[in-house]
Amino acid sequence: MLRPDFFPNDNKGMVEKFKLKHKDHYVYTDDIGNGLFLIYINDNIKEDHLGRKRTCMPGCFKNGRWSESFGWKDVLDFKRPLYKLHELVHTKKDILVVGGNVTREKAQKLFPNYFVTTFYGSSINWDKIDWSPLRNRRVLFLPKVHRENNKDVVNFEHIAHHVATKYKADSAVVRVPTYTDILSKFQKDQLGYSKPNWGIDDSHWSGFDLEGFIEDTYFVEEAELKEPDDFDNIVEDVLEERFIYLTEGDQYFDTFKRRFCKPKEIDTMYLRSKELLSIRPKTTATDFLQRCNIPFVDKITFAAGKPFTFNIDKTRYLNRYVPPNILEYVSIDDDGDDLEYSIRIFRDHIFNVICDGDQEAFRMIEDAIAWDLRNVGGNRKWMICLASEEGTGKDLFFKALTKFYGKHNCDQLMLDDIKARFRPFFVESCYLFLGEVDDTVVKDKSLKGYFKKIISDDVFRVEVYKNVDSIRVETCFTLWGSSNEAIPIRTSNNQRRLAMVDSAVIPADILADDPKYYETLSNFIDDDTAIESAYHYYKKVHKISKSFTPHRCPKSENLTEIIEASKAEFMRYIDRIRREVPHEIDSFKYDLVNVTKLTEELQKYSFEDDAWGGKHLKLDYNKVLRWVKQRPNKSVKKQAHTLPDSKGNRSDKDGRLWVINNHKEWMPYIKHGGSFLNDTIDQHFFDGLRFGLQTKIDEKKQKEAS
Repeated sequence: MLRPDFFPNDNKGMVEKFKLKHKDHYVYTDDIGNGLFLIYINDNIKEDHLGRKRTCMPGCFKNGRWSESFGWKDVLDFKRPLYKLHELVHTKKDILVVGGNVTREKAQKLFPNYFVTTFYGSSINWDKIDWSPLRNRRVLFLPKVHRENNKDVVNFEHIAHHVATKYKADSAVVRVPTYTDILSKFQKDQLGYSKPNWGIDDSHWSGFDLEGFIEDTYFVEEAELKEPDDFDNIVEDVLEERFIYLTEGDQYFDTFKRRFCKPKEIDTMYLRSKELLSIRPKTTATDFLQRCNIPFVDKITFAAGKPFTFNIDKTRYLNRYVPPNILEYVSIDDDGDDLEYSIRIFRDHIFNVICDGDQEAFRMIEDAIAWDLRNVGGNRKWMICLASEEGTGKDLFFKALTKFYGKHNCDQLMLDDIKARFRPFFVESCYLFLGEVDDTVVKDKSLKGYFKKIISDDVFRVEVYKNVDSIRVETCFTLWGSSNEAIPIRTSNNQRRLAMVDSAVIPADILADDPKYYETLSNFIDDDTAIESAYHYYKKVHKISKSFTPHRCPKSENLTEIIEASKAEFMRYIDRIRREVPHEIDSFKYDLVNVTKLTEELQKYSFEDDAWGGKHLKLDYNKVLRWVKQRPNKSVKKQAHTLPDSKGNRSDKDGRLWVINNHKEWMPYIKHGGSFLNDTIDQHFFDGLRFGLQTKIDEKKQKEAS
């Protein structure tokens, strides 16, 4: 993909490329004045394919040359800047936002006490604009009035509400008359008005009070917000690139609603569009979209960290990943001390409640969050599962993570969803929160396989939707789990995909100490400024442990306990014998054991054991072999070797040997093999050789050689 860049200092090439000498044009910049893109006005002799005689065209500098395109639309995390942003960030004036650059120029002359700005595109796409520079400012929004609908007014109401709630701005909407009222005002002046819309840059009626007009404002509460008319203007939707055609399956992706539509659905919905009805020859909505050469893609994917559309090996992909709506401008000191202090309630919840004061688990969770945010699209190949009593605040913690990752990228699933036939989450999310995790993830072999694959792999072939063929999906999943069980998953010693965090905290005890604890925590997570601070702490300040790796979960006390609890009863029984009464079993005196001999000794001991209940376990060769193999063992001798009897003397028994102690020390001898290995085994059994005394072996070898 060709990435756009800042404008070069010399604008001569820009003027020549876009023939700007006699055209109105407007350059959009970043906050320090770097040119990002421009909008220029074309006055057409003939109507274009959209029926327009006046066209607003974008341009940018891309791949070292000027391009007639809005090249920034495919850049990840890019938000369109407000016009004259580099001046806006320094002005002390109140802000007035209008729609369109021509309107802005007229409004700036009419209202010199305001700094007037605008944005690129229709107001229906207001969520593509970066409104963060309006934080804590007084802002007025002045919409246009349309004959056919009130979409501009409704959209501006949404913007004003968004800016007020997210950026703490003192924002309001200027009250504009209806189109019918405007016509009547002109009629009173015995004047006609024929334009299909009215803005502040249009003619005014007699008695128009400019000062009173701009001061008549209102703020709309969330409950009063209306949804704008939809599918009413196909021309405008083409200009805003609302639809992308997916060749695989003959579908359209609606970028406004973020969903797929069949052609018949689009044709039906646009029957209400007057713009479509006026087009000659008469055509369907989808035919019109194709005539306008709307963008197309070959396949869909969910690739975190990649642009909305991108190419791989001549295949164009539509990426359903949406960057989190997190403000990038957070002031922190060099050490991050202020930031760390401001989010203490969130970190305290992780440490005291989620981790129950376990410093090791706390470090692991914070490291994982930081790594995830710094490696968007990376594959952390292990899941963190939180186990605690219901109501401790796991859901609140996951709600915060959802905001960190972006709510559009997250999905809440149950274990059965992982192995379901149709799995839409493969193209709708990459951060999965699994609820009610339990032992079935191990006991159910099919689920275990799906679980292992979804954590570790990055290429899948799945059936996403019903009646749609399976597709190849390249994506990586990040998993979090929760359970109300003490030991939700039985696991093994070689477990590298699961990190368990167990908490014994009781919600009633928390509320007894602080009745408003969860209310305060919930308010913190619902506060956009607070959650942005937490996001930036983990993304930029927190120092990830050197031992952290995305490939394997760290060892922890919790995991050790779970591994122990996960063992079969007979395995825990043998462990106990070896730990507490090893002298009762002759084989436990040595580094090497023979399974047959060890089985006989354990059977004899367990048969006489009443205290630990060994009788009912019915130890046999296979069970003892399982116990031996669950250790990092290796057979040191495949052929027969003489074994010592109970008194350490040579006996007539022989057999295959396994290492159960000092594995590293035995490995060189196993590798060497031959008589040297045989001699070493004999020394171990009959001469009392113990590793750690390597020098004595070397001395004996030298003595024999001389």
